[in-house]
Order: sequence, then C-alpha cells, then structure tokens
Amino acid sequence: MTVAILSDIHGNLPALEAVLADAAREPVDHMMILGDILTDFPQFTAETLRLVRSLPAYVVRGNREDYIADHTAGRDGDDWERYASFAGNLETFRRLSAADLAWIDALPVQLALTFRDFSCRMVHDAPVSGSEPLKAQNKRALRRAARAVREPLLFCGHTHRPMVERAAGKWLVNPGSVGVNFDGTRGARYALLRWEDGEPRVETRSVPYDLAVLRASCAPDDSWARVCLRSIETGKNCNLELIREAQKRAGCWPVPNDIWNALLREWRTEGKI
Repeated sequence: MTVAILSDIHGNLPALEAVLADAAREPVDHMMILGDILTDFPQFTAETLRLVRSLPAYVVRGNREDYIADHTAGRDGDDWERYASFAGNLETFRRLSAADLAWIDALPVQLALTFRDFSCRMVHDAPVSGSEPLKAQNKRALRRAARAVREPLLFCGHTHRPMVERAAGKWLVNPGSVGVNFDGTRGARYALLRWEDGEPRVETRSVPYDLAVLRASCAPDDSWARVCLRSIETGKNCNLELIREAQKRAGCWPVPNDIWNALLREWRTEGKI
C-alpha cells in the first residue's frame, strides 16, 4: 500500500501541480492533505481549491482554514479590513465562493483512519490543542503527541519541514510543505509512505517546479506574496522574520499600517522582496 501525504500548499498552484504530477507516476492508493491549503498566493485561490476538491483525498483543516472560517463567522471583527498585514488573507477570502466557504468550514480538525494494513491519525499541527510545535528536536512535544493518539502513525504538518520520527512507540511523519518550504531547498515537498513487511517506509520528496511562473504571477504591490516567494527562494522563514520585526517595532499585534508599510518599503529597498 502506498499513501501520498501533502501539507501546507498555501495557494501555490504551480507547486501543487508539480507534486500531483510526480505522485501520479506512483501506484498511490490513498492521498492525504494536512491543511493550510490557501492564503499566501491569493491569485491562485479558486484554481487551487478547485483542484484540491477534485482529488480523491482525505483532508483536514489547518490554521489558515481556521482563519477563513473565523472571518466568515465574524469572529475576528474587522481586523482584515483595517490592517494591511492581513491583506493576503482578505484577498483570498474575497475570491472564495459561498460553496467554497461552506466546504472549508466543514473540514475536520483531525481524522482517524483505518486501512487494510495500518491505522493512522491526520492532524495539521498537533493532536492536543495548545501543544508545542512538532519538531524533530522537540522530543518532549513528540512524546506528548504520540501518547495522545491510539494509532501507530501520526501525520502532521505546519512546520514546513519534513520529519520522520519515532516516539513512545509511534511514528510521526511530516511531509514538509508543498507551497512554501523552510528546509533550505526550493522544491515542493511531499511524502510517500509505503507499508512493507508490517512497517512504514517513508520517502520525503522535493519536486522541482518553475519559480519563474510563480514569480510572474505575483503582482508588484502584493508584498506578502513576494515575502513568501523569498521564503521559497531562500528556504528560510522570511514570513516569520517580517512579522517578528514588525511586532518588535510596534510592540503589539496587529501592527499599525504605517509601521507595517514602512517595513515593507525597507525590505523592497534592500532587495529582500
């Protein structure tokens, strides 16, 4: 049995298409998508969601789907309209149909699945709310997550870095990010799990795709998408770097527009975006 595991697409349609083309060359029996389907490249919103919804895949929601669901329900007030730092989320939201929003709202937070050869649990970040991020170096968090589930396999995303770890007698697998990778490589990441002789064999893959297509699709004034593009090009979390610097200057979150926009102008002047 072979399972394709995808996570953290973030609206990067060219990367998703490259991953699906690569996976199509394998005898894949099942596909799993671990959330964060949209938001960072809003120009591809409709096409990305249409493609994901057409797949015979098991899907759970990520924090980006939570953001969209919260905005739909009015739980975040008018922050997206008031603050420039949420421009990418707002533009994504505006491109979603009522049917899209209903589909996103209905996504489960977790899925427990049983197949012929094994059982597993799908989550985006961690199976316990408020847990520390599941990173290879954070052994305590890995043990806590493993003990929180009954299934021998836990599939998780969110960190944008591939991981295959064993803790408390369980396997924890992160396929990395399809859309915005933070592991030092430029490719679109996903994983193939093959169940062989009663054991999981995990292969994490990095699939090349044409960044020029993605770069050309980003409008000159879409600063957030260009920061995401910078993250892909460098393999570093430039998004978090920007947010932390903005928060440091403002001393709060959300960041006032004058501080946010001034920082973006600095980054453009310095050639960062």
